[in-house]
Amino acid sequence: MISKDQIETVDRTFQDILKNSLPFGGCLVVFAGDFRQVLPVIPGASRSGIVSQCINTCYFWPRGVAKLKLQTNMRVQQALQGDNPILADELERFFRYLLQIGEGTAPTVSLPGNIPSGFIPILIEIHFKSSNLLELIRAVYADINNSSVGDQYFAGRVILTPKNKNVAVINKLILDFMPNRKITYYSRDQICDPQF
Repeated sequence: MISKDQIETVDRTFQDILKNSLPFGGCLVVFAGDFRQVLPVIPGASRSGIVSQCINTCYFWPRGVAKLKLQTNMRVQQALQGDNPILADELERFFRYLLQIGEGTAPTVSLPGNIPSGFIPILIEIHFKSSNLLELIRAVYADINNSSVGDQYFAGRVILTPKNKNVAVINKLILDFMPNRKITYYSRDQICDPQF
């Protein structure tokens, strides 16, 4: 998410160009996303510094903004329409679990001596017991050796990791599992032959 200063700069620019003192010069602007999940990235800033740059601290936020909330979880709805009530129930429970985490109401684990830790227990259904990366890949992408799996197969699965170096390792392992011939595409910022 971009910072409050950037949004307010765009706001003032619209007001100047349109000669209108309403927020964004009276133009409709749509902001989308889950604000519980996306904070502005400010290198070296403290927690309070990051929070102070969130969009909901802008001067126009309370009075000039209409907040709309998604009422239907589309993944659950698609599972119900696909006549898969078991999957729909699993998705609904997982959605509620994520919502509890986002709202700060999820139960936390206490350390020995009843010391609160702030750690959130992972649901048993999504807890993977092995620490072997290859086993994790096989569990998430069980049909990866099947050359007929399409894009939707991969779009419905993900392995999350907090570091890019881990992403590179996981991606290489997954590509090694795939049966098709590998093709590497390179990009350049300039043409190879300077005569062109």
